[in-house]
Amino acid sequence: MKDKFADLEEPRKRTLPTAIAVLVAITALFAYRLSHTKPIELSGLVESVAAGHVARVHLDNGLTINAKVSSSRDPSSGQRVTVLETVSLLSTPAYVVQEEAPSQ
Repeated sequence: MKDKFADLEEPRKRTLPTAIAVLVAITALFAYRLSHTKPIELSGLVESVAAGHVARVHLDNGLTINAKVSSSRDPSSGQRVTVLETVSLLSTPAYVVQEEAPSQ
């Protein structure tokens, strides 16, 4: 005897691929939006500068980070700088010393 609800139920053959397609679309949209976010501006004091234009910066929020220097001239120790933090989907945040922060 045939089930009277057999024609009303959605077949599994169509439901699973549709659910996977929706999940992939949402994940792709999330990755696209995350990759196009603006960098966050932070400020801090330079602790030291190593070879290869990498500065160790103590940020105002308490973190100490290593940031790549974008200019040809390295900042000096104790100098206040602006740091850009860029976030990517599959790696840790990247920091770049952009310029000297305005004097206060």
